[in-house]
Amino acid sequence: MIECGLFVALVALCAGILAGAAGGAVIGWRSGRSHDLNALRKADADRRDLAERLEMAFDATNAAAWDADVVNGTCWWSDGFPRLLGFAETPAMPRDFWEARLHPSDRERVLATIGAHLRGDTTTYVYDYRMRREDGGWVWIAAKGRAIRDADGRAVRYLGIMTDITDRKAAEAAVVAAKEEAEHALAELRAAQESLVQAEAMASLGQLVAGVAHEINTPIGIGLTASTHIAEQTRTVRDHFTGGTLKKTGLADYLDTMAECAGLLDANIRRAAALVQNFKQVAVDQASGERRVFDLKTTIDEVLFALRPRLKRTRLGVEVTCPDGVSMDGVPGALGQVLTNLVINAVLHAYQEGEAGTIRITACPEGDDWVVLDFADDGCGVPLENLPKIFEPFFTTKRGQGGSGLGLHIVHSTVTGVLRGTVSVQSTPAPAVGQGTRFTLRLPRAVPPPATGAMEAGVVGAGLAGAAVRPAA
Repeated sequence: MIECGLFVALVALCAGILAGAAGGAVIGWRSGRSHDLNALRKADADRRDLAERLEMAFDATNAAAWDADVVNGTCWWSDGFPRLLGFAETPAMPRDFWEARLHPSDRERVLATIGAHLRGDTTTYVYDYRMRREDGGWVWIAAKGRAIRDADGRAVRYLGIMTDITDRKAAEAAVVAAKEEAEHALAELRAAQESLVQAEAMASLGQLVAGVAHEINTPIGIGLTASTHIAEQTRTVRDHFTGGTLKKTGLADYLDTMAECAGLLDANIRRAAALVQNFKQVAVDQASGERRVFDLKTTIDEVLFALRPRLKRTRLGVEVTCPDGVSMDGVPGALGQVLTNLVINAVLHAYQEGEAGTIRITACPEGDDWVVLDFADDGCGVPLENLPKIFEPFFTTKRGQGGSGLGLHIVHSTVTGVLRGTVSVQSTPAPAVGQGTRFTLRLPRAVPPPATGAMEAGVVGAGLAGAAVRPAA
């Protein structure tokens, strides 16, 4: 940036040279006996040459200079000023020429800035404003100048340079518009992603409901058959009793039948009640995101019990190694959603249809404050080139085959967000048989309080989706 004193000197020099060249006068020279005619002519030619260079520089940079006489109320403008306003020829410029062309929205601000500077409130003035062009359009001007003061500090002259910055302002406006459009598109994308995640969570919860309904159908069916048989046997015994034909052996058979049916009813109603209770706990936890103290092994068992209908249709076994009495203070529903996503993801993508395998879930305390939970399968594994992208939203190798690419993204966002832990993945892809993939979760036993809105955002984003991220073998 040019120092203020040098800037003023340059502008003053420009004004003097250009004015002198335009008027044909020689400014700052006295004719005397020490100067001959040739020297005067040479000096005048040099000034004209410099004036032309300055005008070319102004034209090249879309700039103009001004020099205002505050005392006499006059102002000199370089030839570039009317060209900035779209004039082909220099027009008549009355005293209010400049002020009359100020944009109405800028006028008060610009005049106040100039007035403050002339009063001595500021050392320089730099401001942008708009002026009306000859064709009725508007040109953006960037002005920079400084007042020259007398010995008493009163402004007697002020001068400066103005530059056409219309293109720059248009570019800035385009950048702002593009930024706003991008932010709007990003907001819509985030809203759409949140809707997809929530929809997938609800769809997976619906699948869980369907699986439990199918599973509960067996004990309910057995119970219904037993109760129907009881009713039929009771009618038969009553008929024999009413007709006086009831024998001791018939009554004994009836009592044996009642005992057997009662046992069937008790066992199957208890089984149905257990299914309902486990499903209720898992569903409530996953839907509400309620924070509470819970036992880790019990929560793992409840999730796997709720997933049993899905696992029964496979040849996969699940082995759980977790010590008793590992209590945690956090969001069991979020942990259940993570485990559900991992199980479904392994069922769908780590193994071929009908292939046998084992999923191993191992949990162990790490000190007093942390728990390390390993989820490992012995399936086909993940190609090394896909590992860096495995937690990215919508990344899937089975697009169009039921994979949304949200399952492991939900795992990552839930572990790091709601559960305030970390998750990592290691995998050995085929042809290394039996190596599979291992997810390692490191979780605090007491989840720190989340920031405002973090719990809601994490729970909404933590669906039961089993997104397709592993390739088929």
